Amino acid sequence: VAVPLLLLVISLSWPPTLGSAFLTTTACLAFLLLDPESFLIGRAVKLLQLFRSPESSPAPSSGIQLHAFLPSAWSPSLSPFVLKLMTYLRIRGVQHEVVYERTLDTGPRGKIPYMYLDGELVCDSANCIAKAAEVHQLLDKPSPAEHAFIRTLEESTYWSCMYVRWVALFSRWRPEVEAIIGGEVPWPLRKLLPFVFQRCVSQELWGQGMGRRGPDEILEVGLADLRMVRDTLADKQFLFGNQEPGIADAAAFALLANLMHDPLAAHNKLGLFVAGDPKLVQYVERIKGLAWADWDEVCKHQFRSTF
Repeated sequence: VAVPLLLLVISLSWPPTLGSAFLTTTACLAFLLLDPESFLIGRAVKLLQLFRSPESSPAPSSGIQLHAFLPSAWSPSLSPFVLKLMTYLRIRGVQHEVVYERTLDTGPRGKIPYMYLDGELVCDSANCIAKAAEVHQLLDKPSPAEHAFIRTLEESTYWSCMYVRWVALFSRWRPEVEAIIGGEVPWPLRKLLPFVFQRCVSQELWGQGMGRRGPDEILEVGLADLRMVRDTLADKQFLFGNQEPGIADAAAFALLANLMHDPLAAHNKLGLFVAGDPKLVQYVERIKGLAWADWDEVCKHQFRSTF
């Protein structure tokens, strides 16, 4: 394993030429032969850390520093969990700094988002929201109905969306991933990483159980969840009759906004359902207007932003 690793490191230090491409390809093939599972799931992703933003800084001793995956040209975050947390903090007017990472496994649990609150590390979007609410004395404990609603979105709807993006429409989605990774990453690695991510997501889908269903069944599960969101909203401004958006609204907005703004929306039933429902579109725009006046600016791939 040491020999192909050395070849890969050397090739990444070269400009994108045929020679570097040959070395990179040779090293990757060697990894696949010697250690396929470890390579596909972890090693290429960890190599991407070499190209992380140079603006990364130590955790602040006060305030909130939120670590999130890079924004796309059409969403401040492709991760509904990151977008949920960012939206909640904005809705509540909690000042925070966002540091964008190029890798998905920078957190202590190998996932993002995570944040530092007054120097304390907090993982998982739900824990981050609970901790921020506690410190800032916000009365935002979800009711049992809201808790079940959020759990449905994050343990069912989310996985239907992941299937559509990373399995059913992967050939269309791959160029988007390459664009998000960015030109600073050598082109052979930039071409390879979407396939690595796709393999990881496929394994997660299988382990979670959604990936064991048939394609039509997965889409029907997602559509049933979206109908549940629409019916829960009904004619109200916000979910569960609240006078202002809460945690459930932040979670629903994160999923709906990503589906609605996704450039692949016209090619999948979930995106078409959201974009074709006037109530859901108005709901997304309502929360976007409250929390994301700078939506387009944030989508310009800035590595650091402060709200």
